[in-house]
Amino acid sequence: MKQPIPQHTRIIDEALSRNFIVEENSPTEAILRKGNVSVRMRQGIIWDWINEKAITICDDKSITKSLFNELAIPCPLSYTFEKTEELSDVDWNKNYVLKPVDGSNGDGVKLNVTSIEQVHDYLTRNAAIGPLFLLEEFIEGYDLRIQVIGKKIVAACERIPAEIIGDGHSTVQALAAQRNEVVRQQNPSNYLSIDDESMRLIAEQGLTLDAVVPTGKTVRLKEIANMGRGARAVDCTDEIDPKVAQWVEAICQKLNVSYFALDIICTNRNDISTYKALELNAQAEWFHHTFSEVRQHDLEVRIVDELELGIDSETD
Repeated sequence: MKQPIPQHTRIIDEALSRNFIVEENSPTEAILRKGNVSVRMRQGIIWDWINEKAITICDDKSITKSLFNELAIPCPLSYTFEKTEELSDVDWNKNYVLKPVDGSNGDGVKLNVTSIEQVHDYLTRNAAIGPLFLLEEFIEGYDLRIQVIGKKIVAACERIPAEIIGDGHSTVQALAAQRNEVVRQQNPSNYLSIDDESMRLIAEQGLTLDAVVPTGKTVRLKEIANMGRGARAVDCTDEIDPKVAQWVEAICQKLNVSYFALDIICTNRNDISTYKALELNAQAEWFHHTFSEVRQHDLEVRIVDELELGIDSETD
């Protein structure tokens, strides 16, 4: 049976502390009631805050790109395709990212694509996750996740791909195991494994699993900044250009939602002119903001605050 993720139980505990009635239909689904408020929750997401249209648009990256273009929100150049013959106009002097249009959690994402031969090889290896794929221009910069609750930006963090830092006496393998323990303590749903990608990156950095890492040396273990695979979250809420709130307002209005996460790549967190929108997640997990470095956010409090705003004053 599927188990609840930590953010789900956090919201239930917070709601109970404020005299909500909680009806748990399963370990991952509940109804929260108080006064005139009655909402459905699934895996820590208030289902009444989103809708099927938003989920469809956010789950399909090609449709998401069309939405960004419609709302005049800058995003990287991209091509949606099924066969390589559809990529005849691609400028291969640039660097690209390959991904399925409906993928999640970093599954099927390939970086550093610079030739049609690499696309051929990718399709051969990943045909089962098709049929449509996205070739997106790669942009170097900060990978940001911005969380929206109640149509407002409540938290933002930079996501850094999984890495370890040497202490002068521990091996790569030992440091990776130590980091995995931290990852698991932060969120039991996440883990850092040493897979083929990790082994390739370790070798490219001139190391082996048994090599002792010098003090202060950073060793990258993953290419994709995915929290489920051991990435770090570093809070940058106060550094986000305030004009990004205009993007959030436009998305909320267009999709009729009050809850989502916006992924952005930028070279300067303080300057929206360097921002490019990457993806939207209508069913975004937010638990990493509770253990992000620099600053943490009790987002379960913000969520229940938002629910209580809907309670008529005479029911208080």
